[in-house]
Amino acid sequence: MQPIVELYGMYAQDVLNYLIFLGADGESAQDLLQETFLKALTGALTFQGRSSVKTWLFSIARHCFLDWLRRSRHTLPLEEEIVLTAAQEEAPFIRQVENAQIIRRGLDALEPLPRKIVIRRSQGYSFGEISRDLCINESSARVVYHRALRRLRGLCAPGE
Repeated sequence: MQPIVELYGMYAQDVLNYLIFLGADGESAQDLLQETFLKALTGALTFQGRSSVKTWLFSIARHCFLDWLRRSRHTLPLEEEIVLTAAQEEAPFIRQVENAQIIRRGLDALEPLPRKIVIRRSQGYSFGEISRDLCINESSARVVYHRALRRLRGLCAPGE
């Protein structure tokens, strides 16, 4: 495996984008990025090579994100939190949850191959990496991705 400095240079932006995609705000995403690479450094000896280094880093990032969510849990019950947030006329969290649910329903409506490609692209994988993983050519991956996005836009449009 490559030294952690090289890995950071190669994958830091992809991991950061993934953490933001998961829902971390900018500052928290930066903190989680550092935590991810710290855990990668301390756990480098346990890396068994069953997946790519990038996949391994994304897995660490996802676990860091989930731990961060648990640590930052609100003390109010969810119903009270929603009422309080709505009463303040600022409900970005609620909109994020609603948007995530809409996107999830749209993804669930896609066929398996387009769904896999869209998810991998959202995780920062290149079309070349996706085509190798799914045993299709790169141009097919691009076409399927763009068609899936067009279908998702239609499925996730307001009023649909």
